[in-house]
Amino acid sequence: MNVLLFIICGILFTAAPAATREYLKDTAEKLSIEHAANFAYGALAAVFILLSASVALNTLLFSSFPASLKIMKIICGIYLLYLATRYYWKKRYEINTIRKPLFSAGFISEIRNPELIIFAFTIIPGFVLPHYSTIADQMCFVLLLTIICFISYAITIIRGSKTKTRLQTRSKTVNIIVSLFLIYSAISVSGI
Repeated sequence: MNVLLFIICGILFTAAPAATREYLKDTAEKLSIEHAANFAYGALAAVFILLSASVALNTLLFSSFPASLKIMKIICGIYLLYLATRYYWKKRYEINTIRKPLFSAGFISEIRNPELIIFAFTIIPGFVLPHYSTIADQMCFVLLLTIICFISYAITIIRGSKTKTRLQTRSKTVNIIVSLFLIYSAISVSGI
């Protein structure tokens, strides 16, 4: 398995335009870093739980139906192609209200986030399960993705709106490069 490709896909997913990132930026700007961090801790807990559930359920699924691994790899490839188109046509999420940024609000918003659920249940079988069979190895990748997500949230909170304005001048070029990389990743993972 190409671990670097896995890490880069994790970084690209966490940097993708999403309501959670915009909410964290707005909360850090309008309220405080502490409020945004509180929300981010809840979101991180949800990320870790969903990735752990993915390891458990996919391991069970693949031990019962080994042929399902190929299907999950194709689904992972399709999802990466979706991310590529999303990067290419990148839009800013509009957050109209700042709800109270509690740990529970961050947890609930991420645990029911369909994009995170799809990511969690496709990235592990697409990259990890074909090459690592022990739960300990698989959980190392779960921790790695959770750390990547933590770093992404921390950067979003600390830099606030500066990230957006700094990247706006080259946003189309960056979006095209990221989209091409995600298309490569989709082809690589799905085995096409």
